[in-house]
Amino acid sequence: MVTSKDVAKAANVSHMTVSRAFQPNSSIKKDTREKVLAVAKKLNYIPNYNAKSLVMNRNFSIGLFFSSMEGTSEVFLGDLVNQIYQQLPHNYLLSVNSIDKMNINGAKNSLIEAVIGRFDGVIIATQSEKDDAFIDYLHKLNLPIVVMNRYIENTEIYNVSTNESVGIQEMVDYLVECGIKTVGTIKGFSSFSSAKKRYQKLVEACNHAGITIVHSAIEEGKYTLASGYEAMKKIIANNDVLPEVIVCGNDDMAIGAIKACNEERYLVPNELAIIGFDDTNYAKYMNPALTTIHKPYREMAQKSMEILLDLLEEKAPKKYKYNIDSGLIVRDSVR
Repeated sequence: MVTSKDVAKAANVSHMTVSRAFQPNSSIKKDTREKVLAVAKKLNYIPNYNAKSLVMNRNFSIGLFFSSMEGTSEVFLGDLVNQIYQQLPHNYLLSVNSIDKMNINGAKNSLIEAVIGRFDGVIIATQSEKDDAFIDYLHKLNLPIVVMNRYIENTEIYNVSTNESVGIQEMVDYLVECGIKTVGTIKGFSSFSSAKKRYQKLVEACNHAGITIVHSAIEEGKYTLASGYEAMKKIIANNDVLPEVIVCGNDDMAIGAIKACNEERYLVPNELAIIGFDDTNYAKYMNPALTTIHKPYREMAQKSMEILLDLLEEKAPKKYKYNIDSGLIVRDSVR
């Protein structure tokens, strides 16, 4: 079996340099690291992370927790996991988990601590205020954690969130430019704070702009294609005259809504406009291409992983709160 000493000899470097080359945040020179990694690949050298974890007291594993797998869009989940994974150091594993499977009350706490104990650090992609108890529990364990997606009040927890109000305001300003006077909406889960805040901002911005929200054209979906389809069917059934645009809580529901419109012979965008939220990877490939509010997954993932790695290296990040603006992406589903 090839050892690190074999790699050191072949690369003409020290044994310690080989070890440092496999540490993502070490201060080794870039050309030296590349040379060592090239030699290691040529020799089929695989670092013994079990032994290294004993020495460094690390598991080389990071946990990623969502509020709920069931209440999370498959596309949102997949996109975010992919972005986190791309930022993951090559010698780390990523474990994806669901907060709603964790009971932090009563006798199961020891089981939770055993599960959490497998991770060197945790990123929590929170969507609901119900997650706060879990977040506070992990914080009290003194585990390195970063909470992303939703803004939280705790000033001692590192938090990367999106300013969704900016994108919603840009969208309403664009609707004014297009001469839109009436709006309906397919909201997300009322239990998700992000869904409530998006709706509140939509109402506020529309009222200020003189755009009427048609109450008979308001439905709640489950962030899925099917729920968007079903909600749009209800809106069509309940309204003899449809609003000019339907604003959806995510891209999946918007795509489901477009399918319902097609079946009911409403042309998008000529007779009815549809707007999504998230700007998922396939939004631009729809027909018509989906106008949507871009949520900066990549930037949130990069910043969250950057902060977590700093915490693992016992470096102090510059600040606790990072808020990244959303923005409107204009495509073809609004006329």
